[in-house]
Amino acid sequence: MFFEIINETVQIFLLLMCVLSLILKKIQINMFFVIPLILLIILKLLSVLFRTKNNIKTYNEIEKIKGSLIKDSKYLLREQRHDFMNIYQVVYGYLQLNDSKKALEHIKKSIVTSSGIGKCYYLTIFSISILLDKKIREATNKGLEIVIEVDSYVDSELRGIENEKLILDSISKILDAFISCTNKNYEESKLLIDIYEHEEKIEFVFNGHIDIELLEEKYGYFENITKADDGFEVVFHLNNTKDLITEDSIYSYVMNI
Repeated sequence: MFFEIINETVQIFLLLMCVLSLILKKIQINMFFVIPLILLIILKLLSVLFRTKNNIKTYNEIEKIKGSLIKDSKYLLREQRHDFMNIYQVVYGYLQLNDSKKALEHIKKSIVTSSGIGKCYYLTIFSISILLDKKIREATNKGLEIVIEVDSYVDSELRGIENEKLILDSISKILDAFISCTNKNYEESKLLIDIYEHEEKIEFVFNGHIDIELLEEKYGYFENITKADDGFEVVFHLNNTKDLITEDSIYSYVMNI
């Protein structure tokens, strides 16, 4: 795009020089020849101005998105730090009470949770990974253990999808439904989530201490929930997936120095 603008600018300059040359040499000028030249110069100028304006707008939009990502990443890192501090405080509390058994149990649960959160980032759609991270930590803070497994069958690092907001809203509602309907009265209350990512869809399979009657009573309107042999299956279809182009940035540099 930059070289196209330079090329058009050079063309405008040459056209102007041509007109000026004719005028300075006081050559008898045919107006039917000059007027199209002037119109062409005006059109070229408008084209350059329009492209320059669009480039500035695109650059500003990219900078805005970049700023939003940095802000959201900072928030996520602060939340993770807060959660880790809570883990240390709980373990320290058990040790103060000389209850090493419960301290060890809490450490094991925290390891499972951290491992599950890490697996969420195997997915190629980053916004879904962040959503799962958030939901797992919220559920853990409420006393529910979530065990998650992720299998991605996509040969990409990062992807974008057309219906991203719709997918995020749908996944959020489904997760809230199963989390709220997982019975927390068991000594080891767990919600098991298996995720399978494909090119055009992403599948969730839920299992564990799920209160089926409560799920059907409160959330029976979810048409995409189907009962399977290994639990409840939910499929989300991804529209117009595309690979995102990545390159090293200043943050890549920071990670490697």
